[in-house]
Amino acid sequence: PPLVIAKQGYFFVGGKYLDAPDGKILTGHMYVEFQIPQKLTQPEAASGGKLRTAFDDGEDLFNAHKWKEAILKYQKYRDGNAKGKLYPDSTYKIGVCFQELGMKDEAKSFYEEVAAKYPKSKEAKKAILRMKTLK
Repeated sequence: PPLVIAKQGYFFVGGKYLDAPDGKILTGHMYVEFQIPQKLTQPEAASGGKLRTAFDDGEDLFNAHKWKEAILKYQKYRDGNAKGKLYPDSTYKIGVCFQELGMKDEAKSFYEEVAAKYPKSKEAKKAILRMKTLK
């Protein structure tokens, strides 16, 4: 059967704006295109037959301190699971990744999102504490 794409798009990770004669330019960023299939059909061999999720992959990368790659996996999880039980955790951890990369404004926006959308969650409490450390 043909591959059916449920969602596709692009986003930028990282970078900074520099002054240029014609205005500002973005430099040092990573452009990312993604396609999310409608249906996962194959379990990963290392998972013991359990289908791994993008969140699982994000966790592995997060624990290995591969911040940029973890952001991509957590965002992939968020894109496909807007009401998923791990959405608050993935949102919080994207903030942590950005903070570890020194991208405080980006980190703050993810911390603010988790605190606003899930105010009673443990992730919101952790996000609020981390926001206090951003300077």
